[in-house]
Amino acid sequence: MRFISFSFLIPVIRISDSHRTHFCHSGYTPAWTLLVFKLSERVTLAAKNTSREVRIIGGKWKGRKIRFRGNSTLRPTPGRTRETLFNWLRPHIEGAHCLDLFAGSGVLGFEALSQGAAFVSFVEKNRTTLGTLNDVAGLLDCGAAASFHGLDARRYLRTLREGTSFDLTFLDPPFDHPGLVVEVLEIAAQRDIQLGYVFIETGDPAMTITRVESMGWHQHKATRAGDSHAYLFTQGFC
Repeated sequence: MRFISFSFLIPVIRISDSHRTHFCHSGYTPAWTLLVFKLSERVTLAAKNTSREVRIIGGKWKGRKIRFRGNSTLRPTPGRTRETLFNWLRPHIEGAHCLDLFAGSGVLGFEALSQGAAFVSFVEKNRTTLGTLNDVAGLLDCGAAASFHGLDARRYLRTLREGTSFDLTFLDPPFDHPGLVVEVLEIAAQRDIQLGYVFIETGDPAMTITRVESMGWHQHKATRAGDSHAYLFTQGFC
């Protein structure tokens, strides 16, 4: 049996050299192929702007859901880990001045405010995500107890006056950049910035925690939820 090709019926559209694929080496591509390109671009864009939500687990806003917007790699601290963390911090959270250095969803900072912290500085370099944090603060009516900084964490620390102090610092950088924890601790030490209790969440404890301890930080508490390893550090023994 002979098969007849009907490929001549498929419309063709000229595309740039950068979009040429193995489908057509001539510089032309079937319309359905271009459609795949466009759909792929839209899916990628949607992934970068996905709106999600997370629930506050304690304090005056217990049960409130906060929405956040960012790419698919944005990973809020699990509820079980937050519950454990704030149980650890219960004697220290009231009236505390906090620094949420890789704010992301903002759930750690808003949880701290919900449970009695006096002020939180949110640092988030992604402008879209930062705008969402401002919106959440407006909905919770806590704008006077928060500041928002659209800077890289390392750059933000370099803008602070030497000797600036915080009672509590949250360090939860992207899991694919575990070295950021050590980098920001080094900058803080160089500028004599007091971070107080430091909460660290990482997916690579073997490297991160060993280096943190070598800098003179003492592990006070530890917990784990899946691939998320969380620690509370202090520069003095408790």
